[in-house]
Amino acid sequence: NNQVSFELGSYDRSRELVIDPSVSIAYSAYLGGSAEDDSYGIAFDGSGNAYVTGETASRNFPFVGGVTPNTLHGTFNAFVTKIAANGSSLIYSTYVGGTATDIAYGIAVDASGDAFVAGTTTSTDFPTTSGVFQKTLAPGAAANAFVFELNPTGSSLTYCTYVGGGGSDTALGIALDGSGNAYIVGQTSSSNFPTVNPPLQGHVTGSTGSGFVTKLNSSGAALVYSTYLGGSSVSRGDLAGAVAVDSSGRAYVTGQTFSATFHTTTGAFQTACGSCTSGNSNAFVTVINAGGTAYVYSTFLGGNALDAGDGIAVDSAGDAYVAGTTTSSNFPTTTGAFQTTYGGATDAFVTKLNPTGTAPLMYSTYLGGSALDSAGSIAVDGSNNAYVVGATFSSNFPKANPTQSALNGPSDAFVTEINSAGSQLVFST
Repeated sequence: NNQVSFELGSYDRSRELVIDPSVSIAYSAYLGGSAEDDSYGIAFDGSGNAYVTGETASRNFPFVGGVTPNTLHGTFNAFVTKIAANGSSLIYSTYVGGTATDIAYGIAVDASGDAFVAGTTTSTDFPTTSGVFQKTLAPGAAANAFVFELNPTGSSLTYCTYVGGGGSDTALGIALDGSGNAYIVGQTSSSNFPTVNPPLQGHVTGSTGSGFVTKLNSSGAALVYSTYLGGSSVSRGDLAGAVAVDSSGRAYVTGQTFSATFHTTTGAFQTACGSCTSGNSNAFVTVINAGGTAYVYSTFLGGNALDAGDGIAVDSAGDAYVAGTTTSSNFPTTTGAFQTTYGGATDAFVTKLNPTGTAPLMYSTYLGGSALDSAGSIAVDGSNNAYVVGATFSSNFPKANPTQSALNGPSDAFVTEINSAGSQLVFST
Protein backbone atom coordinates (compact mmCIF):
# COMPACT_ATOMS: atom_id res chain seq x y z
CA ASN A 1 0.00 0.00 0.00
CA ASN A 2 2.86 2.37 -0.83
CA GLN A 3 4.19 2.19 2.73
CA VAL A 4 7.60 1.33 4.12
CA SER A 5 8.04 0.10 7.68
CA PHE A 6 10.96 -0.76 9.95
CA GLU A 7 11.12 -3.82 12.17
CA LEU A 8 12.90 -2.82 15.39
CA GLY A 9 14.89 -4.87 17.84
CA SER A 10 15.27 -4.05 21.52
CA TYR A 11 16.02 -0.41 22.32
CA ASP A 12 15.71 2.06 25.19
CA ARG A 13 12.09 3.20 24.95
CA SER A 14 12.66 6.04 27.41
CA ARG A 15 14.70 7.82 24.73
CA GLU A 16 13.67 9.29 21.40
CA LEU A 17 13.96 6.79 18.55
CA VAL A 18 15.62 8.25 15.44
CA ILE A 19 15.77 6.34 12.17
CA ASP A 20 18.72 8.16 10.64
CA PRO A 21 18.22 9.41 7.07
CA SER A 22 20.96 9.96 4.55
CA VAL A 23 22.96 13.11 5.24
CA SER A 24 21.33 16.18 3.76
CA ILE A 25 20.50 19.73 4.75
CA ALA A 26 16.93 19.83 6.05
CA TYR A 27 16.99 23.63 6.15
CA SER A 28 19.48 26.46 6.38
CA ALA A 29 18.70 30.11 7.08
CA TYR A 30 20.16 33.41 8.16
CA LEU A 31 18.92 34.84 11.47
CA GLY A 32 19.54 38.51 12.13
CA GLY A 33 19.07 42.18 11.36
CA SER A 34 21.20 45.00 10.00
CA ALA A 35 23.73 45.19 12.85
CA GLU A 36 25.81 42.54 14.66
CA ASP A 37 24.06 39.29 15.63
CA ASP A 38 25.86 36.35 17.28
CA SER A 39 24.39 32.99 18.25
CA TYR A 40 26.07 30.95 21.01
CA GLY A 41 23.60 28.27 22.04
CA ILE A 42 21.03 25.91 20.54
CA ALA A 43 18.59 23.34 21.91
CA PHE A 44 15.73 21.24 20.55
CA ASP A 45 12.40 20.06 21.88
CA GLY A 46 10.69 16.70 21.30
CA SER A 47 8.96 18.03 18.16
CA GLY A 48 12.21 19.11 16.53
CA ASN A 49 11.73 22.83 17.03
CA ALA A 50 15.05 24.66 17.43
CA TYR A 51 15.71 27.23 20.16
CA VAL A 52 18.60 29.60 19.43
CA THR A 53 20.10 32.20 21.76
CA GLY A 54 22.87 34.78 21.67
CA GLU A 55 23.29 38.54 21.44
CA THR A 56 22.09 41.16 18.98
CA ALA A 57 22.69 44.86 18.35
CA SER A 58 20.06 44.93 15.59
CA ARG A 59 16.98 47.04 16.17
CA ASN A 60 15.35 45.16 13.31
CA PHE A 61 16.22 41.66 14.53
CA PRO A 62 13.33 39.45 13.36
CA PHE A 63 10.85 39.25 16.20
CA VAL A 64 7.58 37.35 16.53
CA GLY A 65 5.42 37.74 19.64
CA GLY A 66 7.91 37.70 22.47
CA VAL A 67 8.27 39.45 25.80
CA THR A 68 6.60 42.88 25.76
CA PRO A 69 7.67 45.38 24.47
CA ASN A 70 10.10 43.21 22.47
CA THR A 71 12.45 46.02 21.43
CA LEU A 72 16.21 46.50 21.70
CA HIS A 73 16.99 48.35 24.94
CA GLY A 74 20.78 48.27 25.21
CA THR A 75 23.95 48.17 23.15
CA PHE A 76 23.48 44.42 22.92
CA ASN A 77 20.52 42.44 24.21
CA ALA A 78 20.11 38.71 24.54
CA PHE A 79 17.72 37.10 22.10
CA VAL A 80 15.79 33.82 22.08
CA THR A 81 14.31 32.52 18.81
CA LYS A 82 12.18 29.39 18.40
CA ILE A 83 12.29 28.01 14.86
CA ALA A 84 9.70 25.54 13.53
CA ALA A 85 10.96 22.01 12.93
CA ASN A 86 10.90 22.41 9.15
CA GLY A 87 12.70 25.76 9.31
CA SER A 88 9.89 27.54 7.49
CA SER A 89 8.82 29.98 10.22
CA LEU A 90 9.62 31.52 13.57
CA ILE A 91 7.29 30.36 16.34
CA TYR A 92 8.55 33.23 18.48
CA SER A 93 11.55 35.53 18.58
CA THR A 94 12.25 37.95 21.39
CA TYR A 95 14.75 40.33 22.89
CA VAL A 96 15.52 39.95 26.62
CA GLY A 97 17.66 42.56 28.33
CA GLY A 98 18.26 45.91 29.90
CA THR A 99 19.83 49.20 28.82
CA ALA A 100 23.50 48.10 28.79
CA THR A 101 25.01 44.86 27.41
CA ASP A 102 23.43 41.43 27.79
CA ILE A 103 24.85 38.25 26.22
CA ALA A 104 23.22 34.81 26.34
CA TYR A 105 25.64 31.89 26.02
CA GLY A 106 23.66 28.77 26.94
CA ILE A 107 20.15 27.41 26.46
CA ALA A 108 18.26 24.28 27.52
CA VAL A 109 14.65 23.24 26.97
CA ASP A 110 12.40 21.17 29.22
CA ALA A 111 9.67 18.70 28.27
CA SER A 112 7.03 21.45 28.33
CA GLY A 113 8.91 23.65 25.86
CA ASP A 114 10.12 26.20 28.41
CA ALA A 115 13.50 27.67 27.43
CA PHE A 116 16.11 28.22 30.16
CA VAL A 117 18.84 30.70 29.21
CA ALA A 118 22.05 31.75 30.95
CA GLY A 119 24.59 34.45 30.22
CA THR A 120 26.05 37.70 31.50
CA THR A 121 24.77 41.25 31.87
CA THR A 122 26.07 44.71 32.75
CA SER A 123 22.49 46.06 32.91
CA THR A 124 21.22 47.34 36.25
CA ASP A 125 17.69 47.04 34.86
CA PHE A 126 17.81 43.49 33.53
CA PRO A 127 14.16 42.30 33.71
CA THR A 128 14.17 40.22 36.90
CA THR A 129 10.93 38.83 38.30
CA SER A 130 9.47 38.83 41.81
CA GLY A 131 10.54 36.21 44.34
CA VAL A 132 13.76 35.21 42.60
CA PHE A 133 17.12 34.53 44.23
CA GLN A 134 18.77 37.87 43.27
CA LYS A 135 16.70 40.77 41.94
CA THR A 136 19.46 43.36 41.48
CA LEU A 137 22.96 43.63 40.08
CA ALA A 138 25.35 43.10 43.00
CA PRO A 139 26.85 46.31 44.45
CA GLY A 140 30.06 47.25 42.67
CA ALA A 141 29.72 44.49 40.07
CA ALA A 142 31.08 44.98 36.58
CA ALA A 143 28.78 42.19 35.38
CA ASN A 144 26.67 39.42 36.86
CA ALA A 145 25.48 36.14 35.44
CA PHE A 146 21.78 35.77 34.71
CA VAL A 147 19.35 32.88 34.37
CA PHE A 148 15.83 33.11 33.03
CA GLU A 149 13.00 30.75 32.11
CA LEU A 150 10.84 31.68 29.12
CA ASN A 151 7.37 30.17 28.76
CA PRO A 152 6.54 27.89 25.76
CA THR A 153 5.02 30.71 23.71
CA GLY A 154 7.92 33.08 24.39
CA SER A 155 5.52 35.71 25.70
CA SER A 156 6.65 36.04 29.32
CA LEU A 157 9.44 35.23 31.75
CA THR A 158 8.50 32.52 34.25
CA TYR A 159 11.45 33.69 36.31
CA CYS A 160 14.53 35.83 35.75
CA THR A 161 17.37 36.34 38.21
CA TYR A 162 20.89 37.67 38.53
CA VAL A 163 23.52 35.36 40.01
CA GLY A 164 26.73 36.99 41.09
CA GLY A 165 28.88 39.07 43.41
CA GLY A 166 30.84 42.31 43.34
CA GLY A 167 33.25 41.42 40.56
CA SER A 168 32.57 40.10 37.08
CA ASP A 169 30.54 36.91 36.59
CA THR A 170 29.66 35.11 33.35
CA ALA A 171 27.49 32.02 32.91
CA LEU A 172 28.76 30.04 29.92
CA GLY A 173 26.66 26.86 30.07
CA ILE A 174 23.34 25.58 31.38
CA ALA A 175 21.67 22.18 31.78
CA LEU A 176 18.44 20.92 33.36
CA ASP A 177 17.44 17.92 35.41
CA GLY A 178 14.07 16.18 35.37
CA SER A 179 12.76 18.34 38.22
CA GLY A 180 13.42 21.63 36.43
CA ASN A 181 16.49 22.60 38.44
CA ALA A 182 18.96 24.62 36.35
CA TYR A 183 22.70 24.00 36.55
CA ILE A 184 24.87 26.89 35.39
CA VAL A 185 28.64 27.05 35.01
CA GLY A 186 31.01 29.85 34.14
CA GLN A 187 33.73 32.12 35.43
CA THR A 188 33.77 34.61 38.31
CA SER A 189 36.22 37.13 39.71
CA SER A 190 33.88 37.91 42.64
CA SER A 191 35.25 37.20 46.10
CA ASN A 192 31.63 37.17 47.29
CA PHE A 193 30.08 35.02 44.58
CA PRO A 194 27.05 33.35 46.24
CA THR A 195 27.95 29.90 47.63
CA VAL A 196 25.82 27.54 49.74
CA ASN A 197 25.39 24.06 51.15
CA PRO A 198 28.43 24.32 52.17
CA PRO A 199 30.46 24.73 48.98
CA LEU A 200 33.04 22.22 47.79
CA GLN A 201 35.27 25.27 47.35
CA GLY A 202 34.44 28.36 49.36
CA HIS A 203 36.62 31.07 47.85
CA VAL A 204 37.97 32.36 44.56
CA THR A 205 41.48 31.04 44.07
CA GLY A 206 42.78 32.21 40.70
CA SER A 207 44.37 35.63 40.38
CA THR A 208 41.87 36.60 37.67
CA GLY A 209 39.03 34.31 38.66
CA SER A 210 37.74 30.79 39.17
CA GLY A 211 35.11 28.66 37.60
CA PHE A 212 31.79 28.16 39.34
CA VAL A 213 29.02 25.56 39.39
CA THR A 214 25.58 26.64 40.64
CA LYS A 215 22.35 24.65 40.92
CA LEU A 216 19.24 26.84 40.97
CA ASN A 217 15.89 25.43 42.07
CA SER A 218 12.96 25.08 39.67
CA SER A 219 11.34 28.40 40.64
CA GLY A 220 14.56 30.41 40.49
CA ALA A 221 14.02 31.40 44.12
CA ALA A 222 16.96 29.67 45.80
CA LEU A 223 20.28 27.99 45.21
CA VAL A 224 20.36 24.24 45.87
CA TYR A 225 24.15 24.41 45.87
CA SER A 226 26.81 26.75 44.56
CA THR A 227 30.58 26.43 44.60
CA TYR A 228 33.73 27.89 43.13
CA LEU A 229 35.72 25.49 40.95
CA GLY A 230 39.40 26.24 40.37
CA GLY A 231 42.97 26.21 41.57
CA SER A 232 45.54 28.79 42.58
CA SER A 233 46.87 29.92 39.22
CA VAL A 234 49.10 32.97 39.67
CA SER A 235 48.74 34.28 36.15
CA ARG A 236 45.47 33.17 34.60
CA GLY A 237 41.99 32.29 35.81
CA ASP A 238 40.19 28.97 35.54
CA LEU A 239 36.79 28.67 33.92
CA ALA A 240 33.97 26.15 33.67
CA GLY A 241 32.73 26.23 30.09
CA ALA A 242 30.05 23.57 29.73
CA VAL A 243 27.80 21.34 31.83
CA ALA A 244 25.64 18.25 31.35
CA VAL A 245 23.39 16.47 33.87
CA ASP A 246 22.57 12.77 34.11
CA SER A 247 19.33 11.14 35.26
CA SER A 248 20.56 11.06 38.86
CA GLY A 249 21.23 14.81 38.96
CA ARG A 250 25.02 14.56 38.78
CA ALA A 251 26.62 17.58 37.08
CA TYR A 252 29.37 16.89 34.52
CA VAL A 253 31.54 19.96 34.00
CA THR A 254 34.40 20.71 31.66
CA GLY A 255 36.55 23.76 31.11
CA GLN A 256 40.06 25.08 31.30
CA THR A 257 42.51 25.34 34.19
CA PHE A 258 45.93 26.91 34.46
CA SER A 259 46.29 25.65 38.03
CA ALA A 260 48.48 22.73 39.08
CA THR A 261 46.46 22.79 42.32
CA PHE A 262 43.11 22.24 40.60
CA HIS A 263 41.28 19.61 42.67
CA THR A 264 41.55 16.04 41.39
CA THR A 265 40.30 12.84 42.99
CA THR A 266 42.24 9.73 43.93
CA GLY A 267 42.42 7.26 41.06
CA ALA A 268 41.24 9.75 38.43
CA PHE A 269 42.60 9.37 34.90
CA GLN A 270 45.07 12.31 35.18
CA THR A 271 45.90 13.79 38.56
CA ALA A 272 48.67 16.17 37.47
CA CYS A 273 48.47 19.07 35.05
CA GLY A 274 50.64 18.46 32.02
CA SER A 275 51.23 22.10 31.14
CA CYS A 276 50.41 24.37 34.08
CA THR A 277 54.05 24.88 35.11
CA SER A 278 54.76 26.39 31.67
CA GLY A 279 51.83 28.81 31.91
CA ASN A 280 49.49 26.81 29.70
CA SER A 281 46.20 25.16 30.55
CA ASN A 282 44.81 21.66 30.62
CA ALA A 283 41.19 20.75 30.12
CA PHE A 284 39.41 19.23 33.10
CA VAL A 285 36.39 17.02 33.71
CA THR A 286 34.70 17.29 37.09
CA VAL A 287 31.56 15.43 38.18
CA ILE A 288 29.62 16.64 41.25
CA ASN A 289 26.96 14.61 43.05
CA ALA A 290 23.31 15.69 43.05
CA GLY A 291 23.50 17.41 46.41
CA GLY A 292 26.66 19.32 45.60
CA THR A 293 28.36 17.76 48.62
CA ALA A 294 31.12 15.69 46.98
CA TYR A 295 33.07 15.06 43.81
CA VAL A 296 32.20 11.86 41.96
CA TYR A 297 35.53 12.35 40.19
CA SER A 298 37.72 15.18 38.97
CA THR A 299 40.56 14.88 36.48
CA PHE A 300 42.86 16.91 34.28
CA LEU A 301 42.74 16.09 30.57
CA GLY A 302 45.60 17.25 28.41
CA GLY A 303 49.20 17.23 27.28
CA ASN A 304 52.17 19.57 27.58
CA ALA A 305 50.77 22.58 25.69
CA LEU A 306 47.41 24.37 25.79
CA ASP A 307 44.19 22.33 26.12
CA ALA A 308 40.62 23.46 26.86
CA GLY A 309 37.32 21.62 27.29
CA ASP A 310 34.54 23.42 25.40
CA GLY A 311 31.62 20.97 25.34
CA ILE A 312 30.40 17.99 27.36
CA ALA A 313 27.62 15.41 27.10
CA VAL A 314 26.67 12.31 29.08
CA ASP A 315 24.99 9.08 27.99
CA SER A 316 22.55 6.86 29.89
CA ALA A 317 25.42 4.78 31.33
CA GLY A 318 27.15 7.82 32.84
CA ASP A 319 29.96 7.96 30.27
CA ALA A 320 31.16 11.53 29.67
CA TYR A 321 31.98 12.84 26.19
CA VAL A 322 34.22 15.90 26.07
CA ALA A 323 35.07 18.05 23.06
CA GLY A 324 37.60 20.83 23.03
CA THR A 325 40.74 22.31 21.58
CA THR A 326 44.38 21.29 21.95
CA THR A 327 47.83 22.43 20.87
CA SER A 328 49.45 19.41 22.56
CA SER A 329 51.17 16.92 20.27
CA ASN A 330 50.99 14.47 23.19
CA PHE A 331 47.31 14.90 24.03
CA PRO A 332 46.15 11.49 25.35
CA THR A 333 44.71 9.38 22.52
CA THR A 334 43.70 5.73 22.48
CA THR A 335 44.65 2.82 20.26
CA GLY A 336 42.21 2.42 17.39
CA ALA A 337 40.82 5.94 17.70
CA PHE A 338 40.02 7.80 14.47
CA GLN A 339 43.02 10.19 14.58
CA THR A 340 45.92 9.53 16.94
CA THR A 341 48.38 12.03 15.41
CA TYR A 342 48.32 15.79 15.98
CA GLY A 343 47.27 17.49 12.77
CA GLY A 344 48.49 21.06 12.95
CA ALA A 345 48.44 24.45 14.62
CA THR A 346 45.49 23.49 16.82
CA ASP A 347 43.23 20.44 16.69
CA ALA A 348 39.86 19.66 18.09
CA PHE A 349 39.67 16.61 20.34
CA VAL A 350 36.91 14.23 21.41
CA THR A 351 37.34 12.07 24.53
CA LYS A 352 35.01 9.55 26.18
CA LEU A 353 35.51 8.80 29.89
CA ASN A 354 34.00 5.95 31.88
CA PRO A 355 31.56 6.65 34.77
CA THR A 356 34.35 6.65 37.37
CA GLY A 357 36.71 8.92 35.43
CA THR A 358 39.53 6.41 35.72
CA ALA A 359 41.99 4.95 33.21
CA PRO A 360 41.76 3.71 30.59
CA LEU A 361 39.88 6.24 28.48
CA MET A 362 37.07 4.63 26.52
CA TYR A 363 38.35 6.50 23.49
CA SER A 364 40.18 9.72 22.72
CA THR A 365 40.92 11.20 19.32
CA TYR A 366 42.22 14.30 17.63
CA LEU A 367 39.95 15.86 15.02
CA GLY A 368 41.65 18.26 12.67
CA GLY A 369 43.76 19.12 9.68
CA SER A 370 46.98 21.07 9.23
CA ALA A 371 45.72 24.52 10.29
CA LEU A 372 43.58 25.86 13.15
CA ASP A 373 40.68 23.65 14.27
CA SER A 374 38.60 23.98 17.43
CA ALA A 375 35.54 22.22 18.81
CA GLY A 376 32.74 24.26 20.35
CA SER A 377 30.07 21.79 21.49
CA ILE A 378 29.10 18.12 21.57
CA ALA A 379 25.94 16.03 21.79
CA VAL A 380 25.32 12.27 21.99
CA ASP A 381 22.48 10.21 20.52
CA GLY A 382 20.84 7.00 21.76
CA SER A 383 23.39 4.90 19.88
CA ASN A 384 26.25 6.74 21.65
CA ASN A 385 27.41 8.41 18.46
CA ALA A 386 28.93 11.81 19.22
CA TYR A 387 28.08 14.94 17.23
CA VAL A 388 30.70 17.71 17.34
CA VAL A 389 30.56 21.25 15.96
CA GLY A 390 33.30 23.83 15.72
CA ALA A 391 35.43 25.91 13.40
CA THR A 392 38.22 25.00 10.99
CA PHE A 393 40.81 26.83 8.89
CA SER A 394 42.05 23.51 7.46
CA SER A 395 41.47 22.71 3.80
CA ASN A 396 42.26 19.09 4.72
CA PHE A 397 39.88 18.85 7.68
CA PRO A 398 38.70 15.19 7.80
CA LYS A 399 35.49 14.67 5.83
CA ALA A 400 33.06 11.78 5.40
CA ASN A 401 29.89 11.89 3.28
CA PRO A 402 30.08 15.69 3.31
CA THR A 403 27.32 18.09 2.26
CA GLN A 404 30.15 20.59 1.67
CA SER A 405 33.39 19.03 0.54
CA ALA A 406 35.69 22.08 0.34
CA LEU A 407 36.66 24.99 2.58
CA ASN A 408 34.89 28.05 1.17
CA GLY A 409 36.50 30.84 3.18
CA PRO A 410 39.41 31.50 5.51
CA SER A 411 37.44 29.44 8.03
CA ASP A 412 34.23 27.43 7.97
CA ALA A 413 32.10 25.73 10.56
CA PHE A 414 32.22 21.94 10.72
CA VAL A 415 29.78 19.25 11.81
CA THR A 416 31.15 15.78 12.53
CA GLU A 417 29.48 12.57 13.71
CA ILE A 418 31.79 9.98 15.32
CA ASN A 419 30.73 6.38 15.83
CA SER A 420 30.26 4.93 19.30
CA ALA A 421 33.74 3.36 19.34
CA GLY A 422 35.45 6.62 18.38
CA SER A 423 37.13 4.76 15.52
CA GLN A 424 35.56 6.34 12.45
CA LEU A 425 33.48 9.24 11.18
CA VAL A 426 29.86 8.57 10.25
CA PHE A 427 29.83 11.92 8.50
CA SER A 428 31.89 15.09 8.58
CA THR A 429 31.31 18.24 6.55
